[in-house]
Amino acid sequence: MKRLLAAFVLLAAMQARAEVAPNALPPVSAQLFHIGGRFELQPMFSVSLGDPFWRTIGMGLRAEQHLDERWSLSAHMLGGISLVSAPVEVCGSSACSAPAGEKLRGAPGKLQMLFGAAVGWAPIYGKLSLFGSETVHFDTYLSAGPELVREIIAPDAASAEAGRWAMGGRVSIGERLFVTDRFMVRAGVSELIYAGRVRGQGEIERKLSFEGGVAWLFGGR
Repeated sequence: MKRLLAAFVLLAAMQARAEVAPNALPPVSAQLFHIGGRFELQPMFSVSLGDPFWRTIGMGLRAEQHLDERWSLSAHMLGGISLVSAPVEVCGSSACSAPAGEKLRGAPGKLQMLFGAAVGWAPIYGKLSLFGSETVHFDTYLSAGPELVREIIAPDAASAEAGRWAMGGRVSIGERLFVTDRFMVRAGVSELIYAGRVRGQGEIERKLSFEGGVAWLFGGR
């Protein structure tokens, strides 16, 4: 009786194992798409978020050399326009109204050009299954480096706007989504910090931005 019961349990276990759905099987852990030793070129766009005065929209180019699967060196340039940020209102003695651009000429954050370099690190490579049929491969990266900023600002209320250069830095986090072995979609957020000057007083300015674009890989295998 005990032998018969043991045989029945063993048969049930084998049948349950045979009926496991393919999506329930553990994923293959090998990395399918490789970036080590390749050169990446990305037309990119950015839009700043949560600006108190000026919202900056930029377009530019990033070039990145991947030293291996984790580390990279990159440089980028962006040119942009700045629009009056919608949440801002100018209040007088009796009422508030949406601001005109000339009333904010002494406000910081009106960026015209940005040049930067960065060291990148991609610690995470993963796969995401969509509806059990399609698999998206991605990696998550962090980058940081110096930034040269050209800002348009009036030195005081009585002066006209003028351009000034300022040094700063940028920290970013984002993801690359691999479409093919050579083509990717990139998306991320970055925090730009630079040395501002408002009405003759130095202060630290910050801009949070969303960045996106597509990228191509060259060289390698």
